Amino acid sequence: MESEADAFKLDIQQRITDRAYQLFDASGRREGNDQANWCQAESEVLQRGIDVREVGSWLALCATVPSVSAEDVQIYLEPSRVIVRAKVTKGPDGQQHGMDAWVSTQAAVFLTTDLAVEVEPVTAIASLKNNQLTVSVKKRRP
Repeated sequence: MESEADAFKLDIQQRITDRAYQLFDASGRREGNDQANWCQAESEVLQRGIDVREVGSWLALCATVPSVSAEDVQIYLEPSRVIVRAKVTKGPDGQQHGMDAWVSTQAAVFLTTDLAVEVEPVTAIASLKNNQLTVSVKKRRP
């Protein structure tokens, strides 16, 4: 049985794979650029945009996630990395809503950052208010 974390990782992996293939296809299927295509795809899918601040024994992770509801946001937290997925919703008119112009072809936007210190993922607390996502998580004791 697949866990939610596994499904999350598979979704990211599939999006990167699909984008890398699009880059390969756009290059006229020129061989030998696998690594470059993968790196470019990964940087396009996993966007930077999470600010990290240390507050005592906690980290505060902050990101702007415009026009999505809390139900449309998922957070995947590892001891040294965080990934946020914000799903774009379709309204009754069939048009994509949320994430404004910076999402045109994806059904979700992924924001990520590597953490300089390890954290305890089970201590995470998240809130979304006025398009600002804040995740507080306790630092792991050395």
